Amino acid sequence: MEKTIIQARRRWDLGKNGSHRLRGEGWIPAVMYGKGSDPVPLAVERAFLDRLLHTPTGRNQIYALKLDDQNTKDVLIRDFELNPVREELIHIDFLVVDETRVVRVNIPIETEGIPIGVKNFGGMLVPLLKELPVECLPQDIPGIITIDVSNLELNQGFRVKDLPISGKVKVLVDPEVNVVHVETTRVAATTETEEGEAATEEAAAEEPAES
Repeated sequence: MEKTIIQARRRWDLGKNGSHRLRGEGWIPAVMYGKGSDPVPLAVERAFLDRLLHTPTGRNQIYALKLDDQNTKDVLIRDFELNPVREELIHIDFLVVDETRVVRVNIPIETEGIPIGVKNFGGMLVPLLKELPVECLPQDIPGIITIDVSNLELNQGFRVKDLPISGKVKVLVDPEVNVVHVETTRVAATTETEEGEAATEEAAAEEPAES
């Protein structure tokens, strides 16, 4: 699969003033680092990185970071910082990928379908784990974990051990941790009570009268 290219330029104007000027030009300060090498200050285009980070697999995908000297490095987005008020991207860190070394990443979890317990009985699907922390080699990083919740009834759910995970990926949380769960709401509880009462009345009506 062809890697997405991130264009970057080396940054020499360091410090707060330099970062402020960069952001005013539509760029953000960045750092590229890897084992055994010094961190390299960079600048990358903010709008392009914003789009990447808003895709489901944007935070755990391997990118080709292309420097202004045309040198290209395979990288992962290791960390980023947002403006707490405007939620704009203001800084990002890139980790140089070594295909022989295990990396730790968070894989997004998405659901598809409408549970039976929601559609037919008024329950509510509650996501309890939105990302799964794992360790694996860079080439084995899952893009996204999708689970079909269509068959879940009231008080049913998925646990970590139920997720479709490759044997090449080490999961870093307890396999018994709940991922999603269909909870009983007031509407669902009322429905269950009414159905139970109706069943009891029907059974009583079918009993033969005492002589």
